[in-house]
Amino acid sequence: MAPILATTGLLDHFATAHRQELLRHSVVDRVSALRGRLEGMLQSDLLLTRALSALIASQPDLDQTAFTEIVTDLTKHQQLLRNVAAAPDLVVRMIHPLNGNEAALGLDYRNHPQQRFAALQAIESGQTVVDGPLPLIQGGVGLIARTPVFVATAQGPGTWGVVSAVIDVERLYRVSGLTAANTELRLGLRARHEHIAPPRMVFGDPEVFRLAPVTATVALPGVTWELAAIPTEGWHSSSWPSWLIRLGGIITALVTGGLLHLLLNSRQRRANSEAQLRALLDNLPDLVWLKDPHGVYLICNPRFESFFGAPEHEIVGRTDADFVAPELARFFREKDQAALAAGRARRNDEWITFASDGHQELAETIKTPVYDGAGRLTGVLGIARNITERQRQQDEIRRLNAELESRVATRTEELAALNRELETFTYSVSHDLKAPLRGIDGYSQLLLEQHGAELSPEAATFIANIRRGVEQMRALIDDLLTYSRMERQVLTGRRVELGGVIEMVLAERHALIVERDIELEVDVSELTVRADPDGLQIILRNLVDNAIKFSRDATPRPRIRILARDQGRRVVMAISDNGIGFDMRFHDCLFEVFQRLHRAEDYPGTGVGLGIVHKAAQRMGARVWAESAPGHGATFYLELSR
Repeated sequence: MAPILATTGLLDHFATAHRQELLRHSVVDRVSALRGRLEGMLQSDLLLTRALSALIASQPDLDQTAFTEIVTDLTKHQQLLRNVAAAPDLVVRMIHPLNGNEAALGLDYRNHPQQRFAALQAIESGQTVVDGPLPLIQGGVGLIARTPVFVATAQGPGTWGVVSAVIDVERLYRVSGLTAANTELRLGLRARHEHIAPPRMVFGDPEVFRLAPVTATVALPGVTWELAAIPTEGWHSSSWPSWLIRLGGIITALVTGGLLHLLLNSRQRRANSEAQLRALLDNLPDLVWLKDPHGVYLICNPRFESFFGAPEHEIVGRTDADFVAPELARFFREKDQAALAAGRARRNDEWITFASDGHQELAETIKTPVYDGAGRLTGVLGIARNITERQRQQDEIRRLNAELESRVATRTEELAALNRELETFTYSVSHDLKAPLRGIDGYSQLLLEQHGAELSPEAATFIANIRRGVEQMRALIDDLLTYSRMERQVLTGRRVELGGVIEMVLAERHALIVERDIELEVDVSELTVRADPDGLQIILRNLVDNAIKFSRDATPRPRIRILARDQGRRVVMAISDNGIGFDMRFHDCLFEVFQRLHRAEDYPGTGVGLGIVHKAAQRMGARVWAESAPGHGATFYLELSR
């Protein structure tokens, strides 16, 4: 009885090992296919953000209409995108489609706890960063790919902002086959973000990762997806052949007379199992073969027969040297030995020519050592998949990238030429407009000095008005030139003592502050900020001038307060006055050029000052805004990086 039970256990062991081996190979194929589809779909959408970044870099002043036209053209073949957005200065200003995504407009990435880190990381690294899946402002869950946009200027590259593409993860899971596969396998998908531990589950069952799964990775910028799978019933579930073998062993041990019948039945089951395996091999679209450790073929499928141009019975028992050139035979043998030495699967790509009809395919080949139940090496299993079309698509993507880079370089050179022309034009405007003004100013001065006594009071008033108009025109030209330079100039950020800059600006206005008896309060501690010194001076000078101008008639006396507070990675400064204030309904047009909320006769000015403030802050990556009420003064805020 003992030999019979031992034989039964051995048969069960080999049947289970054989089943598990076939099962694992089947799961490996399914997981490889899922990974390939996920990677291909995501790479297509990442390429979209890079293309859109390059287009925006060449047209940094585009509006919602132009943005919609560009995105509509780029996304006409995309299946997974929920929306595409552009965020100059890290604030979402444009989005497509607009319908259903209005809630995302105005989103400031720097103030959003979940999206802030990835947006800043994209700017700092200069690379695309993938974040998520995470909840969206407009509802739902999405995977967000952000690509920075840098614009070329005469002084070098400058930061414009980011473009982002929101991928509908539920649709991604469905279209890639992940949802359907999850009904046939136990799947788990988790995201491992850089600088963040531990990984976060995004799909499926987390228990799968602890049950010796088949795994594959999808590497994305800033995040790696780990896909794991096991059979629905696990690796060690019993099958009906195993139960029959065990039952047969018991019956054989008890009823010796039925041994012959059970042996014949076992042979029939083995024949059926081999027939099923044969049917599986014959219908696989990949090349499949098995060699012994010495390189002798043991089995192959019809696809492999067409590669050698010979039937299986002529291939089995022979080696590669009997069918291909010596150099290629040595290459195949080296790859077999590399897999055996590594003790695990090894992958390589190779061009192969089919002897049956002479056509060529680029094959992704995986070679894996095969061991029996006792851990002894039995051979090398090879699987080769046709990836010619996938390679062609990747080559086409690289060609399109090269073409796009060439177009961006050409556009950059055109912009540089336009900037040079604009500088020449600016110089001409400055010289040609100021020259006649100097003449008008000089002659009117001579007229007053040499013929003032002969002029009537009305004529003297006319000349005084002429001189005031000349002075206002000169100030307007200076402000417009400053605004134009600020538009083109790249403001470099470095450590600046905030108190020193404010002290310098107030020293320039000291005489006027004393003359108007202005009560002044300054509290900026010893804070340092990252800013361009010249740009920061321009901003503070204009804001202080505004406070002095519009608090002129305040009672009992004008009052100006300049405060700054540390808010972690940012510093917020407030400049307040007790002047006439303004209606917050007009806040959005406050920082536009030539937009005035008060009559020039009452409060003289060019209407350009706050436009210069906004442009300088924008170029430095800072943020400026205001709060006010009519008759209750105004407070202007400036947010700067530490």
